[in-house]
Amino acid sequence: MSGFGKRGVTQPARGPARPKPVARRTQDTLRERPPPRVQTGSSLHWTPILPLTAGYAQEVPDDPGVYMLLSAKREVDVVYIAGVKDLRAEFLSEVERHGQLDHPQARYFSCATTPAPFEQAESERRVFKRRFGFVPRLNSGF
Repeated sequence: MSGFGKRGVTQPARGPARPKPVARRTQDTLRERPPPRVQTGSSLHWTPILPLTAGYAQEVPDDPGVYMLLSAKREVDVVYIAGVKDLRAEFLSEVERHGQLDHPQARYFSCATTPAPFEQAESERRVFKRRFGFVPRLNSGF
């Protein structure tokens, strides 16, 4: 059967709809993806999110900068934001500190180098609060 289309012009009947092709997902796609990066809306270039273990210390620069501790690999899971003079030394101290806890608050680490780490960390905390409505759990003072 044909029906009336636009402005009363008859159109031929269409056949059955063809299914859309489904993209096949291989087992290795999760391993091939790069680690997620934190996007705060500022001009900082954050490193990929690293597990909080001593084996990743060489991937952290030893420059001044801002770092975030995360409980999971999502931006909303940031538990602490701070500025430091030496990112690698702080990474190693966080690894040691969280290694001693039975239930660590943080499992991941991300950082960005900046010449003014303490001012930038305060700015990042304000941006985080504006985006998510709360300050990171360990920055709250409780």
